[in-house]
Amino acid sequence: RTARVVSSLVASSACIGTHDGTFHCDEALACGMLKLLPAFKDHAIVRTRDPAALGECAIVVDVGGEYDPTRSRYDHHQRGFDHTLSEHSFDTKLSSAGLIWRHHGREVIRELTAPEDLPDAVVDTFYTKVYRGFVEHIDGIDNGIEAGEGKLNYVVGTTLSKRVAGFNPPWNEEATNDQVNEYFRQAMELAVTELSESVLYLATSWWPARQIVSIAMDANADAAIALPEAERAIRSQILVLDSHCPWTSHLLDLEKERSVPGAQLIKYVLYADQKGSWRVQAVPVSEGSFSSRMPLPEPWRGVRDAALSELTGIEGCIFVHAAGFIGGHQSKEGALLLATKALQMLSSAVDPGRIALARPVVSSHQTVAGARGDGHGARRKAHQGSLGAWETFYHSLSTTLQQVKGFGLGAAPLGDGVLAAVLSPVRDLLAAGAGVPARDRLALG
Repeated sequence: RTARVVSSLVASSACIGTHDGTFHCDEALACGMLKLLPAFKDHAIVRTRDPAALGECAIVVDVGGEYDPTRSRYDHHQRGFDHTLSEHSFDTKLSSAGLIWRHHGREVIRELTAPEDLPDAVVDTFYTKVYRGFVEHIDGIDNGIEAGEGKLNYVVGTTLSKRVAGFNPPWNEEATNDQVNEYFRQAMELAVTELSESVLYLATSWWPARQIVSIAMDANADAAIALPEAERAIRSQILVLDSHCPWTSHLLDLEKERSVPGAQLIKYVLYADQKGSWRVQAVPVSEGSFSSRMPLPEPWRGVRDAALSELTGIEGCIFVHAAGFIGGHQSKEGALLLATKALQMLSSAVDPGRIALARPVVSSHQTVAGARGDGHGARRKAHQGSLGAWETFYHSLSTTLQQVKGFGLGAAPLGDGVLAAVLSPVRDLLAAGAGVPARDRLALG
């Protein structure tokens, strides 16, 4: 808030240089980060494109056509610039924000978390996590890099870059240099405040949760070992947290660190909510993803209370979200039953015998006991019963393959065409094996 932003050099002060005119999020954040550091906290910020003035500045960001950290020059607009945070496996071209983060980010973290003296390993973890979750998208936007390929399903119009841009005066409104410099100061304050909040969240809330998740994973493994082998495979895929905490990224990281095999990855996490009931949440395929490793069964989705209890056979159910990523039960024991039953149902997709046990198949050659009428009617009912059981298997298999599609096989994810190629012959084979007439097989599609 006390930063001095001017349009020409200040004789009594060392300066941070950046360009004048329309400002953007990257240089606002870059300047804000520098002002957090003891080496630059008393520097004025000079907004100019005068090469002579910039040459006198102690450090220059986002202008000057030069990237030379030995001379504290951090521009990214020059021809041939293609630097990324490749040393941490990122491939987004850096803006001035990313350049300052690359060379000063760890210092920024230590200043914001002082007087706590974080271990270097923790600072490194924060460094990459803040880049991924906060700085990288600013780099991408400033460099004109799309967030993804193909048609976007919706527009996000409230990014930090968008909000910083809103501090610029409208095109049809006159503004003096002093006014624009004050707008820049406000934009810089916004950007660095949100960065600071992001870092402090990691230090005070996110990182302490790592031990909770780690201990829960150890307890989970111990609980599974004590069970019979048939139950162990199911129980090992359910993680119970004694208290709710930000668990997603810790779980994904710890599974990698422990080299957990794919079949043993956690599918559901259980925890108590603020009202004392329990949640069953499907683990996402990656941090921030809306796709889950194993969404809750489709028949449960969007069903609530007594209807859900009747459908699942488990009393005390509260809800399952329409998207299948989370559900609720009144008790911890009930939540564990829900997760266990979901795994049993979805795992049975690869075992048609288990489907048959859950939903008996009536042979097309059997008559329906007690049925009246001609043989055609009895055979028709038999075909319908057979179709229902195999339809259950087919759709369970389809769900499983969709989940495999999210993981991919090796380095190559499954595409819709591959899924169709797998499911089409399976559909025909199952229909034929169930004695379903060819004219009725479309119902399986």
